[in-house]
Amino acid sequence: CWHRHCLWLCRHRQRYLGHTHSQGGHNHCMPTAPTAQQPPARRVSGTGAVRSVTSDPHSDDRPVDAGEAEERFHALNRELRRLEAELADLVHAVDRSGFHRADGHGSAAAWCRANGKWATREATVRLRTGELMASIPVVSEAFHEGRIGVLQVQELARAYRNPRCGHELIDVIDVLLSVADDVSFDDFCILVRRWENLADADGAHARAERTYATRSASLVNGAGGVHLDAHGPTVNGSAMAEVFARFCDAEFALDWEEARRTHGEQTARSHLARTQGQRAFDALCKVFELAATVAPGARPGEPLVNIHVDEQTLEEAVDAIADPEGAPARRGPIDVMKRRCETADGVPLAPTEVVAAAFAGQVRRVVRSGNGVTLEFGRRRRLFTGAAREAVLQSACQCVWPGCSVPSSRCQADHLTEWRDEGTTDVANAAPLCGRHNRFKSHGYRICRDDGGQWRTLRPDGSQIG
Repeated sequence: CWHRHCLWLCRHRQRYLGHTHSQGGHNHCMPTAPTAQQPPARRVSGTGAVRSVTSDPHSDDRPVDAGEAEERFHALNRELRRLEAELADLVHAVDRSGFHRADGHGSAAAWCRANGKWATREATVRLRTGELMASIPVVSEAFHEGRIGVLQVQELARAYRNPRCGHELIDVIDVLLSVADDVSFDDFCILVRRWENLADADGAHARAERTYATRSASLVNGAGGVHLDAHGPTVNGSAMAEVFARFCDAEFALDWEEARRTHGEQTARSHLARTQGQRAFDALCKVFELAATVAPGARPGEPLVNIHVDEQTLEEAVDAIADPEGAPARRGPIDVMKRRCETADGVPLAPTEVVAAAFAGQVRRVVRSGNGVTLEFGRRRRLFTGAAREAVLQSACQCVWPGCSVPSSRCQADHLTEWRDEGTTDVANAAPLCGRHNRFKSHGYRICRDDGGQWRTLRPDGSQIG
């Protein structure tokens, strides 16, 4: 099977790169022992069929089963990463050497636009990636070996360009590289921006103040319809988003119930009376209608938003507000796996903004110790069941099923070991799962957390997804 896969991969390399491959030997293509980046092959259909592979571009070389499709995907994905690393190295070398001037180009970006017909953004991103790789060799090594994705490296390159804290990226790069191929791209970005937000606390505070000072909203109603636009602080936006999401959920529930009366158990989204956009607009109208029934100056209800902040970050922010001149300097490198100051969905917040919002009672702060244990749930109190559910949803920013991007705030607190299998109703035995994957898990799948705190989803045969 691997011999056949080598031929398939090399044929595609020959098509795009001019690479040749002899039919006789494949020693240089033989796989090493399976690693996290190179999972073992998985045969789903069980046919074991091996079809001939020719260089005919019209031949049917589609994968025979899910296992072979996944195997090819991983191989091509690694190859894509290596090629992108070589491209970034090349354009950086052109920029450093000045080769672009030979044909009168004013910059390496212009050279790339002329030779590759690239957009300016393509050239800029790869030039910045090459700069990062030249400055931090371990990133170059991981990228050339295919151990980190293209967009992940570009996110690191963006953070490295931060003039106030980019030079400190090297302090946390080993941790970020170690999880780059284990966490989703969205979670990786949360880690990078979490570090950037805390490493550049002054910049985060300045941005928060600027956003507050320039906050604005407008509602224009005319012959072409109504247009609503608003801009303001993230803390307020998080509360607004939570309210809006709840109203949208209520509108969806109305449509679903109406469709079920007609289609019963066969109800699907295509049977719903309104589109998602229509329900969203109707939900926004309900928000305004409900607000009109509340007396001006009425006291708002309990906070709707959980803000995650670790103990050290909270203490430093309080000290900075109490004594801006005498606040102590940051204590050592940022531990991105333990430090945080963000909404439950991973949106970074300025620490001073969180302190101010907590004092004003706008949010409920969730304070964590250095090892991630929740120390305080803030002002609002609940029964154990409610607090336990909150703690489960806070254990991840999204549904923990690989590839799913449903925010944890829209997920269910699901038992890892089912209640019927004597699983306990305990935070350690639960994870946030969206409704779809909560149901799908019952088909023999298993979710667990490894020693490093990363979520793993296992198929019924024991192999890992992703």
